Amino acid sequence: MKKLTLSVLAVLFTATVAFAQLEKVDNVTPNEDQVPQSRMDQHEAFLDGEYRFPAKPRNMWALGIEGGYAQVSGDVNPEFGYNVGASLRKALGYATSLRLRYDYQRPEGEDYSVSQMNTSNSTQRVGTTDLAGGLHFDNFEATIHQATLELVLNLNNINFHREQNRWNLDLSLGGGGILYDTETTLMAAPGNTNAALAAANGTVFNYNDPRDTRRGGLEGDYVFTPVATAAAGLNYRASDRLAIGLEPRYTRTWVDWIDTEAYDDPTDSFADNDFSSDKDQLFTTNAKLEFALGNKDKRVQPLWWENPLNFAYPHLTDEYSFDPDYLFDDADGDGVIDRLDKEPNSPCTFVDGSGVVIDSDKDGVADCVDACPFTPAAQRADIDENGCTEIIDKHCCDEVEELRKEFEDHRTHPIGNPDPCANMAYPSVNFTKGSKRLVAAENAKIQSIASMLAGNPSCRVVIEGFATGSRKVGQQMAYARAQAVANALVDTYGISRDRIIVRYSSVDGFGDVVNVRSARPGEYGSANPAAPFPGGGN
Repeated sequence: MKKLTLSVLAVLFTATVAFAQLEKVDNVTPNEDQVPQSRMDQHEAFLDGEYRFPAKPRNMWALGIEGGYAQVSGDVNPEFGYNVGASLRKALGYATSLRLRYDYQRPEGEDYSVSQMNTSNSTQRVGTTDLAGGLHFDNFEATIHQATLELVLNLNNINFHREQNRWNLDLSLGGGGILYDTETTLMAAPGNTNAALAAANGTVFNYNDPRDTRRGGLEGDYVFTPVATAAAGLNYRASDRLAIGLEPRYTRTWVDWIDTEAYDDPTDSFADNDFSSDKDQLFTTNAKLEFALGNKDKRVQPLWWENPLNFAYPHLTDEYSFDPDYLFDDADGDGVIDRLDKEPNSPCTFVDGSGVVIDSDKDGVADCVDACPFTPAAQRADIDENGCTEIIDKHCCDEVEELRKEFEDHRTHPIGNPDPCANMAYPSVNFTKGSKRLVAAENAKIQSIASMLAGNPSCRVVIEGFATGSRKVGQQMAYARAQAVANALVDTYGISRDRIIVRYSSVDGFGDVVNVRSARPGEYGSANPAAPFPGGGN
């Protein structure tokens, strides 16, 4: 047995030296070949930034080979026995895995205190005796085949402070069955007498008589019994393909005949006249090698060695914190950085706070190129490529014409104009029909306007409120809406009142909108104009 132990240790040392190279994790995100087709939609959504969690990749199986010490804890003193086994393990996730294992065990035991058989109950013991009076020395040698399925819990593969783990601690619980066949001998040489055996109590004998196969008093084949197992393993990852470990294991049985003894002799001083209350239990301590199986181009390492945070941390450090282009790039120049821009290729800079072009009348033509940005809903089906209809051209009033000129001036203003405020394009703010209250959906636009004004302290804006309906009611609604936008800029974002010019008008066909534009040089007005009729400001 010493030779076997030394051989196992030699194999472990040789394998560790030969394979002790752990590659650096380069590709923290699995490639398409490593993700099963059933989870490909999630994988692609994660890469596109549309889903926060990566798909679980295919991972390798692990083949384990082990060997070590085995013993039976029962009614006979155990001696050194051995165990060899093999296992196949597959991860269910990063914390759990299933392991199917087989063990071949040869435990032994021997007690040099003299015992005496109870021949009247011999069918409950090892069998009848070849010695007069039944004097013998308890001993056994068992052959055990054990098969179990275990659930393994990994305790430390999620590591917040390093890329890979070298060590792993796991616990396992399982169940299965054993087939056992136990041999025993009466340990008596020819010519021995009962008196000689009795006088030899406590003396070590070295008899070599052939063993009689006796299993709980029954002659026959292997005996089957169900078992439950519990184990703890300490594992070291020597390389991407090899791990070594040490694992003590306990096997719970519900039989008492594995060591051939179920109760003490009921005669003289050798017995307590009772059956043994304890069942025979199995204990092993194994050194093991575990090999990762599979193509590394199509499978990642077994998940109990993988750190799932490898998906997240590189994105936080490499892209977000240290990439200024990622943080501040604005490819379309609309004032909204790319990582927050819902429309990163806007055709013009007249956008809302999310980077989407403004289309105040929802006619499909962006305000920056719409010659008629407030087309009535009933006429939108007849607009041309400029966003206008013949009806608007024929019935447009002075206010509409003035507004169109302002938009045209803004659109055609030379880029090289020395006045930076003239090129500022502010989003329009929409209101619910019949309401003068700002809705939450428009807060991003207010924030965008405030941000542009805060970044350009010399610029002023004209806030023009519009509303449809009767002249009097429409003017009052337009006034209240313009004041609501002005108040939000002042009260919420601290924009000075003297940088705001408030105007309002009731014009049929303009819709429920407040337009915000740059104030022209020399253009001044009140930030708090009078309400169109008494009490109208309430």
